[in-house]
Amino acid sequence: MSRQPVISGALWNLGHSNFVDDEFNYRLTAAEWQEQFARMEELEFRWLLFFMGVKECMARSAAVGPDLLDYLLSECDRRGIRALVSVGGSNLWWKDFTPERELKELERTIPEIDRRYGWHPSFAGWYLPYEIFIPHGWCGRIGQLYRGAVEQCKALTPDLPVMVSPFYMPDTSGKVMDFVHFKPEEYVAAWTELLTEARIDILLLQDNGGQHLSCFTDADNRPYIEAFATACRRTGTRFWGNVELGELKTASVEALAAKYGPKIDVNNPICRSDWGPVPPARLREKLDLIASYSELNLSWGYREFYRPDRSEESRLACLEYRSDLRTRRPL
Repeated sequence: MSRQPVISGALWNLGHSNFVDDEFNYRLTAAEWQEQFARMEELEFRWLLFFMGVKECMARSAAVGPDLLDYLLSECDRRGIRALVSVGGSNLWWKDFTPERELKELERTIPEIDRRYGWHPSFAGWYLPYEIFIPHGWCGRIGQLYRGAVEQCKALTPDLPVMVSPFYMPDTSGKVMDFVHFKPEEYVAAWTELLTEARIDILLLQDNGGQHLSCFTDADNRPYIEAFATACRRTGTRFWGNVELGELKTASVEALAAKYGPKIDVNNPICRSDWGPVPPARLREKLDLIASYSELNLSWGYREFYRPDRSEESRLACLEYRSDLRTRRPL
């Protein structure tokens, strides 16, 4: 049987979320965490990316003990799951962003994270939680931040990779939201320059544009996915897919603008009821597309939309995807 694409892991948010209340992680008991891990193992997840809120996690107590991330990494150690951990940094880093200020913050958080968690066998790399939209405007400044952050990580853990997870936008200009449209070839040029400068090890591309709209098709997404894959090939960067498991249901960008206004932010609570899990048939299409370029696929949205304990819709979607694993092999 030929190799088929499946999802190899999940991004698990340890901080603020627009879709799961902020206390969710901290309410779960050890038994409930064991159940969460068991469900992910049934889906053949072998990677977890713990992102955002690492500083808060280090400072807060949880039902499983004084340090939730330490507990989770211990579970990853025991189960043979590899973990990528956020470097911390400022939660609102993009507000009046300067690379100098953010790098100063990382000088504090990166060594502390390494001291507290770097000894875990499962600690397999670093994640820079700066989801950016370029090519124009921020190239120089974000390149300075990326390069400095990579240098700080490598000084402590020279053998561990550093990952970013950027996004792109299909053309919504003049229709909805405030994103300027850039052509795929502009992404190739900008990311070739940025990856050359910053020496990022892994680029984990969000696979459905920055706003998760269900109306974006494979035809919309393919030129951008190909652009990022090209930039990675040119710079020797490993290219992974960040497959979105949640989407905002809309027939078109025009329909979204008509319902909520042209300046709508898809994270606005007023459109929360329009979000839901990606249907399994559509998920298979998305996986087939990204896997034609990617080395490995992780997923955003499992915790938020695909956990079988989240809702009946999520349970059924997860069951259908799990059944599909019987005929599909991991990358």
